[in-house]
Amino acid sequence: MVNENTLKAVNEAIELAPKRKFTESVDLIVNLKSVDLSQPKNRITESIVLPNGRGKATKIGVFARGDLAIKSQSGGADLIISPDDIEKMSGDKKLIRSTTRDIDFFIAEAPLMPSIGKSFGPILGPKVRCPTLYRQAPIPPPSSIG
Repeated sequence: MVNENTLKAVNEAIELAPKRKFTESVDLIVNLKSVDLSQPKNRITESIVLPNGRGKATKIGVFARGDLAIKSQSGGADLIISPDDIEKMSGDKKLIRSTTRDIDFFIAEAPLMPSIGKSFGPILGPKVRCPTLYRQAPIPPPSSIG
């Protein structure tokens, strides 16, 4: 799938580049022709797994209550925010910023999304770190044994 000339050009550019005193990054820009992204069916919602990771440990924050909060804590979540915590932080933007500063990704229960949007939306929205909705897998119907 990779063009030999492209791979050769990239490797040559890497070899000829001078050594830098900072961590270099790469930006990828993709132009899609004849695709109307305003139509919901054409929107791209894919994630890409990088072969060497992000270079640092990922920190996960969870907006949850009850059983999901307990499972998240035992599962290794770095921050768990309960509905009571959301209420306490709702008026204090500095507290929200300091609490969420080091968290890379957020997951939230559906019933908590309205209150999260009101309180945390103005802080997390511009940083594109709004929570991903946690949906439990549907319970399969019981099979009938005849």
